Amino acid sequence: MKLQKNMDMKNLYDRYCLRQKHSLFLSLLVLAILYAVCVVTLILISDRPARENIAHLIPLCITAAVCFLVAVCVQVQALFRVLAIYFSVAVWFCLLSIVFVPMLLLEKTATKDNVAIVMCIIVFIYTMMPVNKIQALTASAVTSIAHLVLSGILSDRHVQCLNWQLIANAVIYLCMNLVGLYHKWMTDIAQMHTFMDTRYCIESRIKLEYEKEQQEQLLLSVIPAYIAAEVKRGIIVKMHQSTLDVSRRPSAPPSSMFHEMYVQMHKNVSILYADIVNFTPLAHGMEAAELVKTLNELFGRFDKIAQDNQCMRIKILGDCYYCVSGMPISRPTHASNCVKMGLEMIEAIRAVRQATGVDVDMRIGIHSGDVLCGVIGLRKWQYDVWSDDVTIANHMESSGMPGKVHITKETLMQLDENKWEVEPGNGAQRDELLKEHEIETYFIVPLKRKASIESESEVDLKALGSGPRGSIMSSTRVARYLESWEADKPFANITEGVVAKNIELTSLALIEASLLQPRRNSCWNFRYWINVEDIHPVSLHFTDTSLERLYYRQPDPVFKYSIACVSLIYFCMLIIQVFFMPKYVEINFVVMNYFYKWWAYQSFNHSAYIAYKSVSFL
Repeated sequence: MKLQKNMDMKNLYDRYCLRQKHSLFLSLLVLAILYAVCVVTLILISDRPARENIAHLIPLCITAAVCFLVAVCVQVQALFRVLAIYFSVAVWFCLLSIVFVPMLLLEKTATKDNVAIVMCIIVFIYTMMPVNKIQALTASAVTSIAHLVLSGILSDRHVQCLNWQLIANAVIYLCMNLVGLYHKWMTDIAQMHTFMDTRYCIESRIKLEYEKEQQEQLLLSVIPAYIAAEVKRGIIVKMHQSTLDVSRRPSAPPSSMFHEMYVQMHKNVSILYADIVNFTPLAHGMEAAELVKTLNELFGRFDKIAQDNQCMRIKILGDCYYCVSGMPISRPTHASNCVKMGLEMIEAIRAVRQATGVDVDMRIGIHSGDVLCGVIGLRKWQYDVWSDDVTIANHMESSGMPGKVHITKETLMQLDENKWEVEPGNGAQRDELLKEHEIETYFIVPLKRKASIESESEVDLKALGSGPRGSIMSSTRVARYLESWEADKPFANITEGVVAKNIELTSLALIEASLLQPRRNSCWNFRYWINVEDIHPVSLHFTDTSLERLYYRQPDPVFKYSIACVSLIYFCMLIIQVFFMPKYVEINFVVMNYFYKWWAYQSFNHSAYIAYKSVSFL
C-alpha cells in the first residue's frame, strides 16, 4: 500500500508516525533516568573500589541529566517534530557511554560484560527511538560492532575460547538486529494501515455527506425546502412502519412509500406570469445547443432577479416563467416584489433586444389572492400552485402588452400609491375570463432609468456589437451578452475537480483532527487503559463473547512472519548453546576424538590414524 503523491498527505503521515513515537521516546527517557538513578544508588552503597565507582558514576550521571533535559524539551510538540533525530542521537550517545566508558577506564574487561545492556540498547533503538529503518540499522550496527571490537581488544588474551565468545556475541547481536528490523517493519506496516484506513473512512464519510448534500440540493431544486422537510419526514416514517410490518408479518406486501398529499394553502400572495414575446424569431437563427444555452442563461438571470426580490419560482413552461411572492413566508410587500421583478425582467430583455436587433420583449401579468401549493405525482414529483387566482394571473399575462407589467385591482390595492404610477389596462377587452369576472386591470408606468445606467448599458452594447454588422451573428452576440450577466450555472459547483479538491482538503483536516488531536501520554496514562470500552484492561479480550469469537476467526496475515522470527531466535540460541559455549566446545572435542578413534580402529588406515593423532594432539 502506497501513499499518494501528495506532499500534504505525506507530511501528515510523517507527523502521525512521529506522534506515535513521541510517547515511546518519552517512555525510553523515563526508563533511562530510572535505570541511572537505581544504579547510582547501588554503587554508592556498595564497597567497590573508588576507581570503579567513578568509571560508572560519570556516564550514569551524564545520562540522567541529558535524558531529563530531553524529556523536558520533547514536551513541546513543535520542538520534538523539528529536533527528534538530534534528541535520539544525544540519548544514543549517552547510552553508549554507559557501556564504553567503564570498558575504557577499567583494566579488566570480559567479553561477557555489558552484553545485556548492549542488547537493550539495540532493542531501544528499534522500538522506542523516533528514527527510520535505515537510521536504526546504522545505529544498532555501530553499537554491535563497537562492542565486539572493544571487547576483543581489551579482553584478556589468555581467556579460554575468546574467539568463540566473540562469535557468540556476534550471533546474539545479529539476532537482535534482525528481530529489531522485523519489529520496525511490522510497526511501520501497522501505522500505514491505520493511517490509510482512517483516511479511507474519513474520505468515504465526506463523499457520503457530499453526495447527500447534492441530493438535498437536487431535491430542493424540485420542491421547496419546507415541503421537502415534510416529504423526507413522511418517507422516514413510512419506511420505519414498513420495516415493522415486515418484521411482524414477513408475508405482508410492503406499503407504498409515497402516497400522502403534501398540500398547503397560502393567503394574500401575488402571482407573476411572464412570457417572452417574439422568441421564435430570436431562436430561428440559433442551433439547438445555442438555444438551450440562451434559455438557460436567460432563465438563470430571471432566477437571480426572483431571489433578489423575494420571489419563489414555481415552474418554467417553454418560454413562460411564473413565480409567487409571499410564500412560504408571508410578506406584506409581496405585490411590490412582483412588480419590481416584472420591471427588472423587462429591463433584462430590453438589453437582449438592443444586443441582437430582434424585437423580443416580455409580457407580464400579476394578480394577488390565495393559492394552494403542494407536491403531486406518484413516480415523478412536481411542485405547483393551483387556484382561481392563479388562472387569473395566467390570463393577465396573455392579455397584457409587450414591455408592460399588467396588474389587477387586487394587486394595486396592495401597492403603495405614492410609489407607483399606473394607467388603465383594459384587460377585459382582450380576454373573456377577465370580462366575465369584471376584473379591472392596470399597467404599471415604469420609473425612468438613471442616465448613468443608460450610458453604461449603451457602452456595453456598443462594445459587444462593435465591428462590421455582419461579422458577428445575433445568436453569438446574445450568447456573449447573456454570459456577461454572470448568472449561476446549474450544478457548476459539483464538477469532478472541485469535488476531488473539496474532499481532499476536508479529509486532510479531519484526519489531522482524528489522528493528531491533543492527548496526554497514553503509555503512562493508566486511566486510559482501564477505561477502554469493550476490552478487558488486564486480559485485553473483548467483553462481548461474540466479538471475541469474531476476532478469533479473522485470519492473521503476519502470523507466519512472527513464527519465522521466533524460529530465528530459537535457532540462534541453539547455535550458541551447542557450538560456542565453552563446556560444549570441550564436549564436541571429546565426541570428535572418540569418532576418529573408532574410525581408525575400523579401517586400519594409517592416514586416518595419523589424523586421529593430530586431533588428539590438538
